[in-house]
Amino acid sequence: MLQRIKNQNKFKLFLIAFAVIVIFILILSYPIFRCLWWILEHFNSKQWDFYFISIVVSIILSVVVLTCTIATMFIQSIKVRYLSYFGRDFTSFDLLLLPWIIICEFVFGFSSAAHEYAWIVCIVLIGIFAIYIIVGHLSGVFIMHKKNIYLKSPKIKQSLRMIQISDVHIGTRSQSFLEKVVSQVSEINGDIIFITGDLIDRKGALKQNVTNNEDSSASDESQLQQNKYPIMQSLRKLTAKYGVYFVMGNHDVQAGRDNVVKMLQNFPNIRLLTNEYVDISLQESDSLNQTNNQQYIPNQNEDKQNILRIIGIEDGDIKQFIDYVNNFYSVNTSLFKNENSDSPYTVVLHHRPHNKAWLTSMNLLHGDLFLAGHTHNGQLFPLHPFLIRFFFSHPAGLLTVNKLNSNSDQKDIVYMQEQQKSFPRLMYVNPGTGSSGTPARTSGLSEITILNITPE
Repeated sequence: MLQRIKNQNKFKLFLIAFAVIVIFILILSYPIFRCLWWILEHFNSKQWDFYFISIVVSIILSVVVLTCTIATMFIQSIKVRYLSYFGRDFTSFDLLLLPWIIICEFVFGFSSAAHEYAWIVCIVLIGIFAIYIIVGHLSGVFIMHKKNIYLKSPKIKQSLRMIQISDVHIGTRSQSFLEKVVSQVSEINGDIIFITGDLIDRKGALKQNVTNNEDSSASDESQLQQNKYPIMQSLRKLTAKYGVYFVMGNHDVQAGRDNVVKMLQNFPNIRLLTNEYVDISLQESDSLNQTNNQQYIPNQNEDKQNILRIIGIEDGDIKQFIDYVNNFYSVNTSLFKNENSDSPYTVVLHHRPHNKAWLTSMNLLHGDLFLAGHTHNGQLFPLHPFLIRFFFSHPAGLLTVNKLNSNSDQKDIVYMQEQQKSFPRLMYVNPGTGSSGTPARTSGLSEITILNITPE
């Protein structure tokens, strides 16, 4: 009986998947079919063979796009990124074309007869949207915006320059792109660097060198260690006075959490934070500089009046995020008894900018600045930004809440303190240093964020 139910469920899933695939192919095929038919019809309206050619070509092209899209989900090699580019770009192009073709057909009646301007309109639309995608590629590949944000806080006793990068997506993006990012970050000479998730896009980026035991060069163990992850090697150059801190994103987890942890063990200059915190004493001296890969070890007896606290929360959906924050708070309750101008300046790192929950977590953890990514600010206009806003009310940039939100859902954070002094809560959502699926960006630029914080 149970086996029969399982078989029925599998059959239902198969039917659903089949229906989704058919709908996807029909949606992709329609704009291409109409454009081909209207253009060919203009040159020979009596050749109905062109009608069937248009149908066949549009369906074949849609199947190829779907195949490329599905293939990139299962093939983890970094080399398949070009299939991803084609699938994502064509789908974006097609969806941009779709509403205009519908308007042409049902509003202007292009399909009712051999409309005199139909073929011209199609060629113009195809040209405009093709240029749009090409410009998006050029923007994503060649433009890296360095955005300065200026903040003040009574908790900061000296100027501090923090750098945030997010969603680099090595796997969609290449080794040379990572080298470019690291080079530009190094030029800024920040005091501390944060990576807020999705450094990796697919397992292929974590490919290790395979060495021959008989190779004489393999005898140098330190050289082997340095070249173990060739695609990620430029990460060794990512250093800052107070260190480099990383929290995982959903793509890092999909690439294999254990694989990413293992990779980071080869880059001791980068510290992974998983529901844990680090207190850093902000000193004028350069004695804590991490260029020699030394990890800062906080002294529990240090004066707490000049402390930078970094809290890294594991990636997860909103429910998981709430659980992680609650568990972290319950283990470290003594850190959050009172909040005043002598309290540590607290930066909370998490990949996703969860609605409301980010604010209640900041109130609970006495956080000053919440750094996130994930959204890419939609990446490809117009469809993706609208979808992103459906899930995340603040998809990019700086958000400041000057007072505690008395209407926030106290049930979200079960340990929420009933009374505490009001301090500004800020969230900055990086729109993505890289991009996912395709290098193309038409909704904002790739960004390296520079957060300049001075005493108030």
